[in-house]
Amino acid sequence: MRNSIIKEKEPIDYLTDARFLMMTHYKFWAFLALQLNFIEEEGGGGAGTTSVDGDGNFYYDPDFVKSLSTQDMAFVMAHEIMHIIQSCIQRYHSIPGDKKSFKAWNIAADYVTDTQLVNDTQLKMPESRKNFITEEVIEFCTDKVIEEVYRELMKENNKLPNPKGGPGNGDCCSATKIAEGKGKGGRNKEPGQGLTAKQKHDWTQRIISAAQQTSKAEGQGSIPGFIKNYVAKITNPTVSWRDQIRHTATSKFKSKYTFARPSRRGHTMGVRLQSRKPAKEGAVLMFDTSGSISNKELNQAASEAMGILKTSGAAFVHVFFHDVNCYFEGRFTKKNISQMKVTKGGTSHIDVFKKVNETLENIGMVVAFTDLETTFPAEKPDYPVIWCHAKGRGNREAPWGKKVEMILNPT
Repeated sequence: MRNSIIKEKEPIDYLTDARFLMMTHYKFWAFLALQLNFIEEEGGGGAGTTSVDGDGNFYYDPDFVKSLSTQDMAFVMAHEIMHIIQSCIQRYHSIPGDKKSFKAWNIAADYVTDTQLVNDTQLKMPESRKNFITEEVIEFCTDKVIEEVYRELMKENNKLPNPKGGPGNGDCCSATKIAEGKGKGGRNKEPGQGLTAKQKHDWTQRIISAAQQTSKAEGQGSIPGFIKNYVAKITNPTVSWRDQIRHTATSKFKSKYTFARPSRRGHTMGVRLQSRKPAKEGAVLMFDTSGSISNKELNQAASEAMGILKTSGAAFVHVFFHDVNCYFEGRFTKKNISQMKVTKGGTSHIDVFKKVNETLENIGMVVAFTDLETTFPAEKPDYPVIWCHAKGRGNREAPWGKKVEMILNPT
């Protein structure tokens, strides 16, 4: 009888097995996993486990990889891909203020990423992560974005269970990412700027392609709901925030015809024609000053929106400043706009909409500048509402109204 030699599996074999499992059961993730370039490196690129960069380099610690089952490795791979999909590093740099913690941000990103994978995919979370991503964490993070969870972690007495050593402890996560850009930064080091424009474009196209191919492959795993929303957003034609305000304002404030004052042209013709009567409806600008949008952005947005509204025929423009409560209202002037200050508090739109309805009549439209991390009024108003959010800070959907991304020109 010939002795058979059993070759011990190499770490790369564990990754290959996981990718094959994804191809047979989790088609969407497999399409994206095929774009990864596996690089063995002790410490996993600084994370101690696995990490990924914008070029799709997947750094892995060999001992960590060998400790996981094929199913668990598939989850970890999807976890790393999610960090790219969610543009975690760019969003970290978009947080206003100087006192930021990349450690806490990393924890928040892991919390949200794993919650989405557990709630909206067929992937099963590894047992080794359940001490970190507890049921309490999943319940809190469901339907939340990273920014919300990060703010909670930054509170002194936050509602989430603190990982050993406090927010951002490098030993609490089983998988996280390093900087999305060039170079390896490590879990707790300040990251680079994130994906380059080309990397962002390339990954966007890969995500769209993966979703399209998955939708054609019956019985090969479904597309997660949050990915469907993402693809729908990036494949739909975009309308700028200025165009949206202009379109709504033009339709609301265009002059109306009336017989109250006959047209002089009609009088010369011997007939009674309608004449134009200026609209009496006006516009409201709401400014969420809780820190989601900087003072500079708010002032620039106010000036541009005011110009559009007055040109479009708004009878008046009224401004409201608020965080949780509305603390200022008045007609738009350069003086009161200059008094607008970022308050760094919580956010709600319940009180400000109440003040609008109590204070004003003939409301033609409302433009609300906010990041949408807010509490919405239960009832939809009977006038159009446009939600303008700064780039990278409006990941939540509004229950009503039109949501548009606000990109300001450099000043």
